[in-house]
Amino acid sequence: AENRNEKVSSYKGIRGITKKVFMYLLIVVGALIDLMLQYMFTSLNIPIKLPYIVGCIVACWLVLNEMLSILENLNDIGVPIPPFLMPLVERIKGTVEKKGEDAKDSVGVKEETENDESR
Repeated sequence: AENRNEKVSSYKGIRGITKKVFMYLLIVVGALIDLMLQYMFTSLNIPIKLPYIVGCIVACWLVLNEMLSILENLNDIGVPIPPFLMPLVERIKGTVEKKGEDAKDSVGVKEETENDESR
């Protein structure tokens, strides 16, 4: 909420629109990853049918992130928010992030950190 007192500019509007376009592209990339995984399993004759799990997780995370942002913006302009709503959305968002981490771990994706001493 540190940028709330700034003036509206066309640059910020274009930046926001660009951000939304890239959010949709993230969902497409997630769906493509799902297709590649399915193709890999089919090519290796592994009888695993995966739903579009990566694409769905990305889409859910983005929707929840937007919901949280809208609630924060409403709160900043003084609209009374029911007390249960913010913690509920944050909890759901945390659950989606945990499911994403679990799915990433099950596929074997290693996340690099800044403290990685193997470099």
